[in-house]
Amino acid sequence: MILDYKTRARDLPYAIKKEAIQKFIGKENIFHQELKILLQFIYPDAYIEILQGANEKGKDIVLRRKNSLTGYDNWAFVVKAIEKLDGKASGKTAEVATQVRQAFRTPAQLTDINEPAIISKVYVVNTGSITESSKKNILDELEERPYKNNVEWVDLQTLMEWF
Repeated sequence: MILDYKTRARDLPYAIKKEAIQKFIGKENIFHQELKILLQFIYPDAYIEILQGANEKGKDIVLRRKNSLTGYDNWAFVVKAIEKLDGKASGKTAEVATQVRQAFRTPAQLTDINEPAIISKVYVVNTGSITESSKKNILDELEERPYKNNVEWVDLQTLMEWF
């Protein structure tokens, strides 16, 4: 049954997939819920929490999963639901850069985990596009090289593949 849904979803026309994801533009909090469900499906053994308010410190969602070497990987997701994250929209780009920096520098305080979760990777997710100039501007705001090397970009195209 699940395989049938996966096949049907994969075979949906591009326009239908695009419309389904772009319906979340302007509805970031609703998209957080849907993205969490998707991440739970991709990583069934991971602990996933949506952070809100003062404890967020740049992290909209945190995924914690056991790895085979060092214990746990903690990934933060900075989520936007806008049509285009563009380098020209300096306010939004600066906001994302601040969130990415905070995500790396401030460990997450997760509800069911007693120790601080130090973030090793940040995914910048947008329901629309992410331009190369905005990527460059965001990375330029990060002083430390390890941070720059551990930022991944998830735009509309990637989301269509994931969903």
